Amino acid sequence: GDEDSAIALDIAAALTDTDESAVLSVTIADIPDGAVLSAGTLNPDGSVTLTPDQIAGLTITPAADSDTDFTLSVTANSTDGEDLATTTAALSVAVAAVADAPILSVKGYPGVEDNEIIIDIAASLTDLDGSESLSVTITGIPDGAVLSAGTVNPDGSVTLNPYQLIGLTILPPADSDVDFTLSVTATSTEADGGDSATTTVLLPVTVNDAAPDLIVEDASGDQDTAIPLAIAAASDVLSVTIDGIPVGAALSAGIVNPDGSVTLTPAQLANLTITPPGDSDVDFTLTIDSISTGGTFTVALPVSVAAVADAPNLTVSVGEGTPQGGDIPPFDQAISNIVLYVQDDTGNIQKIRVLDFPGGDSAIHDVNDIDINSFLAANYPNVDLVALTVKAGNNTTPGFGPGEGELFILGDNFLQADLPVAAHVDDNDSYNFGDEFNGEIEGIFNTGGSGTEFPLEITAALTDTDGSETLSVTVGGIPVGAVLSAGTLNPDGSVTLTPGELAGLTIMLPEDSSADFTLIVTATSTEGDGGDSATTTALLPVTVADDSGAVLVHTNGGSRAENQNYVLVSDMDADSVTVVGAGDLTADSSPDLWRVEEGGGDRAATQDDFDGAQYASVDQGDRNDWVAAAAGVQEDLVIDLSEGAWTSTEFAAGGLGDDILTGNSARNLLIGGDGNDTFFGSENRDILLGGAGDDTFIIEAAALTDNVLGHDITIGDLSQEVEAAIAANNSDGTEIASRMRSGIDGGSGNDTLRIVADEDVTIDLGSGDFGEATGAVDNIEAIDLRQGAGDITLRLDLNDVIDLTDDANELRVFRDAGDQVEISDDAVASAIGAEVDGFVTFTFLDDAGSELAKVHVQADPPAM
Repeated sequence: GDEDSAIALDIAAALTDTDESAVLSVTIADIPDGAVLSAGTLNPDGSVTLTPDQIAGLTITPAADSDTDFTLSVTANSTDGEDLATTTAALSVAVAAVADAPILSVKGYPGVEDNEIIIDIAASLTDLDGSESLSVTITGIPDGAVLSAGTVNPDGSVTLNPYQLIGLTILPPADSDVDFTLSVTATSTEADGGDSATTTVLLPVTVNDAAPDLIVEDASGDQDTAIPLAIAAASDVLSVTIDGIPVGAALSAGIVNPDGSVTLTPAQLANLTITPPGDSDVDFTLTIDSISTGGTFTVALPVSVAAVADAPNLTVSVGEGTPQGGDIPPFDQAISNIVLYVQDDTGNIQKIRVLDFPGGDSAIHDVNDIDINSFLAANYPNVDLVALTVKAGNNTTPGFGPGEGELFILGDNFLQADLPVAAHVDDNDSYNFGDEFNGEIEGIFNTGGSGTEFPLEITAALTDTDGSETLSVTVGGIPVGAVLSAGTLNPDGSVTLTPGELAGLTIMLPEDSSADFTLIVTATSTEGDGGDSATTTALLPVTVADDSGAVLVHTNGGSRAENQNYVLVSDMDADSVTVVGAGDLTADSSPDLWRVEEGGGDRAATQDDFDGAQYASVDQGDRNDWVAAAAGVQEDLVIDLSEGAWTSTEFAAGGLGDDILTGNSARNLLIGGDGNDTFFGSENRDILLGGAGDDTFIIEAAALTDNVLGHDITIGDLSQEVEAAIAANNSDGTEIASRMRSGIDGGSGNDTLRIVADEDVTIDLGSGDFGEATGAVDNIEAIDLRQGAGDITLRLDLNDVIDLTDDANELRVFRDAGDQVEISDDAVASAIGAEVDGFVTFTFLDDAGSELAKVHVQADPPAM
């Protein structure tokens, strides 16, 4: 029989004993799942039992849409008193595949001659078991008309697959406005046997000869951004309705109808935009209907959405450092011998026993009082000390002989099993102090193991969770010699990590490292479609306990310029640092100590102060001092005048990279140079100059409300070296005068002033809160009020906007739910725009209606 039909079953059963006392029943088993018999009683095992009367006219209907053959097991049961007889036979059932008629719907749109007209055809199979295929054939196509897709058949019809129905259009014959009707036939075909079924629908097509009521252009734009729609309506158009708007998308104007479409007046088409659904880069097509005095008209407007990455969330913190290894402690009893384990270039480990410690009558209890480094350099050059045992009293280490004391591993990745433990030693030696040892040398030999390890808590997450973006984290600012526990090392020394590598992340500092540093952590989200990316950056200061007792280098460069000191920071490798001050002084990897003349005396710094450091530690005296990036430095610099090496420095200038500059309690001049720089200002009448790039100025609200900007600051004469470096690193021509007014200048680029308030505060720009002098803040394109625990009320008028911004006179204000922005009445009276892309625009106009300035204020922001 056929698929999806009742199939007759011919079952003949008879008893050999036809006595009236005999009873007959039939049981049918192996019934396929979903198949149904027309009679009988269903048993728990899925079989069906029937009486003789139910056998006549018995049918079975196969499972829906199934053409699979099957075999039934038929058992006849007869009884005569206590006797039981059974007969079992197999009954084969063949099922012929039969195609199911497909589902077909069409929708016609009126068009214009010589223009493509939308043909909306939807076809689908009703049998979804995969046995059928679907095609659509269109006939009735006028001569000269062309479909946008499909295969032309010899009879002039066109056959399409389901995918070719998407966006299908027809171009009428040239210069023809004759209406026509298409016949659309959907055909489903069974793979087994080739049976087919069809559904046919007629599709009338109206072709207008008049000029179109609507003219549109294909639109394109970025994800999460308002996309302009170019729609022009004829003068007789009364209204326009836009349909096909994706769920979550929003038009900038119009009235939303119950079916989700939006109706607009012709005037509302000007500057019309659509914002796609949040985090969506899916393209879509709008259907636009116009109603005019001449009737209705419909066009399609495709909208292409480019994927744009959203900035990820990022939090960072650092735990307490843990020494790995630790110094060898002093012993209660005197040291009787030391066994040194040294490794040569071939990997061979040699044992050296030191038995004699001449140098005075005092017994030695602390290994750190012995200059073992000099002893090895003089007697065993070109070896590395990987371990030592110290015998003091009766202390021993299991596995070693009684002649050796407590074991200390100094080399990385060494175990006790790696060391030779035979009773012999390769050499017995007597340590010779000469005349140097007097019991006062401390800390020269540091046995601190492999260094100090800090746990790094870095949490990063995507804000766009639709699966279109990937996340990575890059850590920069890593000191030379320091190692992250995971990640991939980049050529510039930074390390890139996957989200899975952030768990348990640590940084290991080398031995004797005591300089504080700041890691620059950047989380990057990247769109899979197009590769667009967005970043969030956080600074992670790491404070390292300084146990070395090193003395800072003091220089005085007064001879360079009158009462003017400075340091130029150059690109450098891991071996050396060059400090330009009182003469050219260079520290490289060869000397143990580096000494600098200062006022007839010496001050010393250990080599660790210079190796791998981005800056030398410098105290430049009481005058106004500079730290400036040398000409052409492209690495991202962190120059913090509030702590560490530069606390006595007043002026700083960055290079070509994305620098971070932080002031101190002095009146600072901070110059960013090219690159996207970040400034942390103070309340001490600072001068912050951004230069080229998109810069961010972070300043406490008190620095604005206390009227601290707009005051004169004496800069003094510049040295030629500093002046040349600043000029080379500032492509927009930043100049430094001997006297300058304190304030903020963003320079070129898209610059942001970020105001931080720890308590509620009102900043009234009209009352001069930005300083005594007009223009104390200039070339700022955005104000960000979202940081800090307090809420900010910001007041703006036309003069404020003109003073704050560049020649464009356009300002964007970001705020959170607690912040308020008060715009003066002249802007309110001029023009208030609709909310676009989350911002409301206030426009200042003159008496003639010309635009003077704009302020875009974030509307309905979330609580931060």
